[in-house]
This record gives sequence, structure tokens and C-alpha cells, in this order.
Amino acid sequence: MLQMLKNMNIGKKLIVGFSAVLLLAVIIATFGYNAISNSSAGFGEYRTYARDANLSGRIQAMVLYNRMNFKSYMKSSSEKDQKKFEMRQATMQELIGQANEEIKDAESLAIMRDIQKSADLYGQTFERIVVLINQRNDAVKVRMESLGPQTEKNLSSIM
Repeated sequence: MLQMLKNMNIGKKLIVGFSAVLLLAVIIATFGYNAISNSSAGFGEYRTYARDANLSGRIQAMVLYNRMNFKSYMKSSSEKDQKKFEMRQATMQELIGQANEEIKDAESLAIMRDIQKSADLYGQTFERIVVLINQRNDAVKVRMESLGPQTEKNLSSIM
């Protein structure tokens, strides 16, 4: 091979040299393009995971806020706490619906369906508790208003 290079004239040596450099440049460009394409696809996958995680985090926050509003309602039975719960429940349902549209992973979608069922049950249970508390309050009010004066009379007569 060395003997062959010695026998070539300068023009042919220049052509072989530039061809070798050009071939190396094409090989390096091909590897670079593939690396950039792969990293771009990887970044797209990362972006999808990040969006799904962000959406899941927002749903989790709504679950926690709903739990806090539920506890507040159980203590106070106030309409304000009831409205807050209903507002957050509606927001959570919107986020779950958005997640069902955006999440493509089958396993994650199955988990999101379970979350949807649990959230629906939680909302229905809250509505049932509101009805029961209102029934209790009405019963206490009616009984206390009718029994209160009679009890006071009986206590007064004993004294």
C-alpha cells in the first residue's frame, strides 16, 4: 500500500486525501444526526412523562384538599365548607377527565380509571353525608323546640 502511494502523482494523492476526509465527515455527520434524533425522541418521551406526572400531582392535591374540606364540613356542617368541597370535587373531575384524554400508557390509564371510580364514590358519599347531617339537624331542631319548653316547665315545677 505504501509503495502504491509513492507511485501516485500529487494530483491523485490530493484526491484520495480529500476523499478520505470527506468520507470521515459524512460518517461523523451521520452519527451526529442519529444521536440528535435519538435525544430528541428521548426528550419527547421525558416531556410526556413530566406532563403526566404534573397532572397526577394536581389530582393528588385536589384529593388532599377535598379530604381537608370533608373534615371541615364534618366539624362545622357549614354551607361554606360544603361549597368548597363541591368546587374542588368538580375541579378534580375535570383534571381526571383531562388525564384520561392525555395519558397514553395503558397501565396508567387503568390506574386513572380506578381513581375516577374512587373519586365518584367519594363525591357520592359526601352528598349522602350532607343529606344525613341535614336530616339530623332538622330532627334535633324539631325535637329540641318541642321538648325544650316542656322540659323547662318540668324542671321549674320540681324546683
